[in-house]
Amino acid sequence: MREINWRELSIRDYLHMLNRRKWALIIPFVLVVGSAVPLMRYMTPVYQASTTLVAEEVSRGNVLRGVAQIPVPPGEGFELVQQRMMSRRLLMQVADKLKLREYLQGKQRGEIADTGFVSFLRKKWVTLLEKLKLKKPREEITDEDIVRYLRDCISLKRRSRVIEIRVLNSNPKLTMDIANTLADTYVNDARQRRLSEVSATYDFITNQLRIYKEKLDQSEKAIDEARKSGLLASLTQENMDLINRLTQTDADLVRVELDIRQKSQEISDMENQLQSLKLGVSDPDVIKWRNQVSLLEERLNQLLMKYKDTWPEVRKVKGELATAKEMLRQAEERAYSSTQRGLLEKLQAARKELERLNLQKIELSRKRNKYQQIMDQLPPENLTISHLLREKQQNEKIYSLLLSRLDEANLLTATEMQRMGNVAEILDRAILPDKPIKPNKKKLSILAIGLGLMMGFGLMFLLEYFDHSIHSVEEAERYFEDVPVLGVIPKLRT
Repeated sequence: MREINWRELSIRDYLHMLNRRKWALIIPFVLVVGSAVPLMRYMTPVYQASTTLVAEEVSRGNVLRGVAQIPVPPGEGFELVQQRMMSRRLLMQVADKLKLREYLQGKQRGEIADTGFVSFLRKKWVTLLEKLKLKKPREEITDEDIVRYLRDCISLKRRSRVIEIRVLNSNPKLTMDIANTLADTYVNDARQRRLSEVSATYDFITNQLRIYKEKLDQSEKAIDEARKSGLLASLTQENMDLINRLTQTDADLVRVELDIRQKSQEISDMENQLQSLKLGVSDPDVIKWRNQVSLLEERLNQLLMKYKDTWPEVRKVKGELATAKEMLRQAEERAYSSTQRGLLEKLQAARKELERLNLQKIELSRKRNKYQQIMDQLPPENLTISHLLREKQQNEKIYSLLLSRLDEANLLTATEMQRMGNVAEILDRAILPDKPIKPNKKKLSILAIGLGLMMGFGLMFLLEYFDHSIHSVEEAERYFEDVPVLGVIPKLRT
């Protein structure tokens, strides 16, 4: 049996082999390339359209956090933007604007056909299965079908603060419309959410002003009646000073509580902003020590309302709280990257400020309780008028505070209206794609040619490997070294 030593073959031998087996190379090549050309022609084309937008991280004013108790998040991260854009609510708004339900129903009934031979064959195959009762007939298009269709078409890419909306679809105009409509819908939704936050704050302050205005009118009316009855003349200067001190303490306590509410919201915002970066979100040490600090702070505030700072239990809880805060600081520094150290330092400074405000609140509460105990010891006639005067002064101070906050809310509302266009801004709108990105005919042609050549050469070498015949005098002399070659009988064609 003839064995081929591939290493000893020369270029001339390979050329002879190629000449002998040329049809083994040509036939697979022609079959592969000949099949690829019509397949590429009848494949469903896929078009791409892109829209880019940027969402600005605008910080709200203190009036939003301090008075209205409205949770105002920091600038939205990419994950939150992605969830909002791909939410069922937003996608259904896009579908309604584009009348996508009617489009998909027409496509399902065959009124709107996909271009491409593959889609045509798939549709005929499904129709045949339905007629043979091997597949259930297609039902009406549901909301879930529309949402799934859009989610399959849409993808989001992030480049720094710029978000790119990419849409792939077989219909070029629909591809462009989906990209632009989704961007417009998200921008309008973001502006409405921002406007709702500002409006809610303004409405809250206005409502509180109305309530305290009514209380103030009632207090003044009660004071006038007391003055006419002579009760006001029974108050001494000492009583008036006590009322003023108690009223001022109440006003300071209200102001500190608002500051605490504001600072707490700022801390929550910064923690959420760090968590949106997916740094330290699931770190067990950070979660553990944050919970421990919250529990100890609550415990300390309860103790300080009853006991002084020198009480043993108070001193013990203070020591545990200091240790827990230090452990939390170390855990956060390990969990967060160096690029977030600036935000982390602001967070730690805000926590210290919150601690100072809590201590100030406790001190004011003690002072208020002290003044209240003194007032409760006044004679009944003095106690009644003292309560009326105190309520009137307290309502006046709170009303003045709300008026100042209303001015801040008006200024903030005007500022937000001016900056409404910066909440989310479309940088580049999608245009009608002029050619599909799939199928890539150039790339597929190169692959078809390469595959055809590989199959042809593979078949050629395979046939040569299993061919044990001798084809030339040189091969005969090479394989029969000890036997002289006298001649060659040529192949006779009859």
